[in-house]
Formats: sequence, structure tokens, C-alpha cells
Amino acid sequence: MAVPVLLDRTLYNIDQETHYRWINQFFLSLEKGEPYPRWMFLANGGLGELHYGAYLLYWYLVAGLMKLGLNTWAALRLLALCATWVSASMAYLVCGRLFSRKAGLATGALVAVTPFSLFLFTHYAAFPWHFTLSLAVCFVLLSLNTANTPARLILLALCAAAITLSHTLVAFMSLICAAPAVLYMQSGKPAARLTGFLTCWALPVLCGVGMAAFHLIPAIAARGLLADASSDPLYFNWKNSFAFATFSARENGMRWFAIQWIYASQILLCALVALFALANSRSTAPHLRRFMGGVLVFAFVALAMSSELAYPLYQHIGTLNNLQWPYRFLSVAGLAAAIALGLASTLDFEGRLRVVLRVAVVLAIALSVALCGVVGFQAYKEGRPSVMGPRLLEGDFKQYGLELKTQGKGAEIYRRNGGLTGYCAGVPAECKETRDTVHEREWEVRASRPFHLLLPLFHFSGWETFLDDQPAPHALDTDSGLVAMDVPAGTHHIRIVFKGLPEEETGRRISLAAFALLVILCILSSVGRRRASSPEAA
Repeated sequence: MAVPVLLDRTLYNIDQETHYRWINQFFLSLEKGEPYPRWMFLANGGLGELHYGAYLLYWYLVAGLMKLGLNTWAALRLLALCATWVSASMAYLVCGRLFSRKAGLATGALVAVTPFSLFLFTHYAAFPWHFTLSLAVCFVLLSLNTANTPARLILLALCAAAITLSHTLVAFMSLICAAPAVLYMQSGKPAARLTGFLTCWALPVLCGVGMAAFHLIPAIAARGLLADASSDPLYFNWKNSFAFATFSARENGMRWFAIQWIYASQILLCALVALFALANSRSTAPHLRRFMGGVLVFAFVALAMSSELAYPLYQHIGTLNNLQWPYRFLSVAGLAAAIALGLASTLDFEGRLRVVLRVAVVLAIALSVALCGVVGFQAYKEGRPSVMGPRLLEGDFKQYGLELKTQGKGAEIYRRNGGLTGYCAGVPAECKETRDTVHEREWEVRASRPFHLLLPLFHFSGWETFLDDQPAPHALDTDSGLVAMDVPAGTHHIRIVFKGLPEEETGRRISLAAFALLVILCILSSVGRRRASSPEAA
């Protein structure tokens, strides 16, 4: 991480511009007094863009650093460095405490130099994705530590909520891969294993995701208001995005060879070496073997989901298509493989394979470090200072895929003719904006006769309009997609307020219920532990 963070070198990717615009509109909205922005007010020439962002927690953290005086690019780099430090520290603390200091150091170091994670920052401009992988490391380690203590339940729930609010797709992938790994970790008869799975993992994770529902539920509902960008056969094509692509590449081409073969092969090699080492280790520590086995289950499930082995699932389960590209699973697979390889480096071997196994582990570690070095060197040699700057907020820009279904071609004519000022001049009427706090805007209008007013905002169901401080109806202008109101003659005060979607109330109720359930789980866990440790139980 030192190369892109300390030397300010990165390879250009258009997503740098996208993230800059989103983050700065979010930051400016906070500065204007809106604590929970969901409207990108500068997009579409000022007509706005509905955005229940998938990176809410990440944006708040970046905005916090910007509030301290950092520019956007410096804040992104510092947060990336902190994320790497957090993931490495978490691996060191958990594995060091559960097993040995050597295990903690090895896993922490390998997590810090995971090549694909660094690639996401330097080459892909996937800043929220890279950041959320640090939370994914915490989630994996907490999930596979099956101690049913109140502290672990709270941390696991908070981690699930944080991942969901930072990058929804990383949360989705982590849940898919963690479930079979946690089931593997449970011991005893099937009924006992299921009970342990529910109480130690599924319920606290459900509470965590539920606590994020205040944002997740309306975000899902908002997708139904947007134009379907997933139908783009070139960009959103899961069929050309498998790791280890063979038959799918012949039929659909390949999106990015380095990801689909080079990084995929490195991750698979690390996982296979760790598996081979575990199978031939003379270590008798059952907890270490079971924990390492759970990490490998996570890694191999992720690898399978990234590959053509999962082709039928993507073809028949529409929800998986929301991932856009199956190779996304490589990001969480790489972290799990790094943890497993770090643990493998601490195992003891015997017999004729002893030397072979040690050499294999060392070579796999060397390959990971070398590939990470190649990524950093390429970023240093070919990279340039970031293009991020205030000019990216100027002019007419929008985010492909976030257009409201109701947006019309008339909006472009409206903007070219001078927006609200030009529209009112043609009425004729006088229109002057008196207040703008992103989610609430006000105008004073004056006309000698009634007229039909088009406000400079795209219409959606979350707006509420007022005329002279009294609720007033508004409608969709079908030609432009703007908010339309009928205004009587005279001087009037018009106000429009972003009330949000009705699903926001549903989400808040779910979040409160999830928090209450987590409290109950913690109380039951605490009571159960006290009873188990009481003299009567002994």
C-alpha cells in the first residue's frame, strides 16, 4: 500500500472521477446541514440524481477526513492505508490470541500484502470495495471464532452491519461464503450443529444486516425507480467475467485476463498449498485444524463462485446477476487464502514430504509478496498523480445506470434554455431561489397570471411540495421528467422537501427490531454462560 498511498501514484480509471463526484456531493450536502444525503444535487446539470448509495459508511468516513482538512484524494489514500492496517492488525490479534504470536504475525503480514486487494486500489479505482475488504477480514475471523460470548455476538453483528453499509456486494459475497464455513466449524450431532450455527452466527449476523435496514431497504426499493442498466450487454455481462474462463471465454470473450487468470491462479495456488499442508501436518491442536479448515472452506466456496463451476447458478438465480461479475468473489477468496497460508506456515510436518511442504508454503508466500510488489511497481512506474479535482464537479455530468425511469429528453432542452430562470422568462414570470440545503429548496415566484411551473429537479415519489407553506400537489412532467406545479397569479413562496421513500420507515423499524433482538441474544448468552460456570452446573 505504500506506493499508491505515500507516493501519490495511480493508474487512471474513469471510476476515479465517479467516486470523486459522489463523495464531494455527499460532503457538500453534509456541509449544507443535511445529515443523511440521498440526493446528488450537482448531477444532470443541477437537476439531481437519486442515490441511496451502496457505500454509505465509507462516504461518512471519507467526509470525516475531509472535514479535518484533507483533500478528497488524500482522504481516500489515508483511509486505504488505515483499512490495510486494520485488516492486518485484526488477523494478528485474533490468530495470535487463538494460536500463537507466530501465527498472528504470518497471517497479518500476508493479509496486508494480498495482491488482488492492492490491485483494486491502484488499477481498478475500487476504493469502497478495497476498504470494505478490511471489514470482510474481521467478519471472517469473528465468524469462525465460535465462542458464544456477548462481546463476540456484538462485534459480529456490528461487523455485519458495517460491511452492509460500506459495500453491499462485499457483504453479499461474505455471507454466501461464510455460511458453509461456519457450518463446518460446528461440532456434534446435526441438531446441535444447526443450533450452534443459528445462535453463534446466523442470528447475530441477521441482527447486523437488520440494523443496516434503515438504509438497505429504501436502497433496494430505489432500484425499482431507476432505468435498468444491467441490460447493457457489453458492460454488465457476467458471462465474460469468470475466473479460469474457458468455454465462457470462447463464447463471450474475456473482460480482464490479469484478474481472471493471473490473480485467480495465485489465490488458488495459495489455497491448495494451505490445504495440502493441513492434510499432511502432524499438528494435533484440534482448534487450529478446525479453524484453518473453516477458512479454507470459505476460500474454496469463493473460488467456486468466481469460476465457471457456478455458471448454472448465475444462469438460473437472478439475484446473483446483481454481482455483475463473478470474479468479484476473488477479492474475498484472496483474503481467506492469505489467512490459511499464514496459518500453514506455522504447522509442523514430518516424513518424506516435510521438505516439500515447507518449500511449497515458502514459495506460495514468496509468490504473493512478489505479485504484490509487481502491482506496486507498475503503479509507481506507469501511474500518474490523480486526476481528482474541483473541475470534475463542473459542467454537465451524470452516472450511467442511475437515471430515473421517468427522465425525459425535455430535461436537456430545459437546461439548454437556462433552467428555471429561462423557463420563467418565457412565461413570463419572476423566479428567484431563496434557499438551498440539498434536501430542501425554496423559491419566490411572481406572475400576473396562473402558470404551469417546472422546478429544476427530477421528479420521484419522495418529494413533498408546498405553496405558501401549505401542502400543494405536484406532478410528473412526462416530457422532461421534472417536478411540475400549477401556480396561481401573484407572488408566492414555493418549497420542496425531500421526504424520502416510504420504505425508509419500514427500514427504521426493522433496524430497531434487529437491535432489540441483538440485546436479547446477548442477555441470553450471558445468562447461559453464568449458569454453565455456576457451582450447581459443575
